[in-house]
Amino acid sequence: MYLDHLRAEGFVPELTGESEIRFKMEGGLYQILIDARDPVFFRLIYPSFRKIRDPQDRARVEAAVNQATANTKVAKVYLTKDDNVSAAVELFCWPPEAFKPVFERSLQVLRYAVKDCKQHAG
Repeated sequence: MYLDHLRAEGFVPELTGESEIRFKMEGGLYQILIDARDPVFFRLIYPSFRKIRDPQDRARVEAAVNQATANTKVAKVYLTKDDNVSAAVELFCWPPEAFKPVFERSLQVLRYAVKDCKQHAG
């Protein structure tokens, strides 16, 4: 379902296992994670878009992550265990195909959250 939709929208998706689809857009690598146990859960991720460089950078990034998450509907911006910054849009879509009409807006919101975080983190 996700692969078909991405292809119809002009993307070139790649299934990278049973639970992950990757695709590129404007220089960024995005993922859709599939949870077979929860088919109504839709998760779109922009992984590792920024690396924390040093302790001073961490403080700026933490503030930027909090601000971007607070400023953006539906999106979460967060630090990963390996000192990268990622962002995700997470929704419950019933029926599961209901992700289709909100997919474009989900991408827009995700890109806005990433841009907001990058602007405030420097």
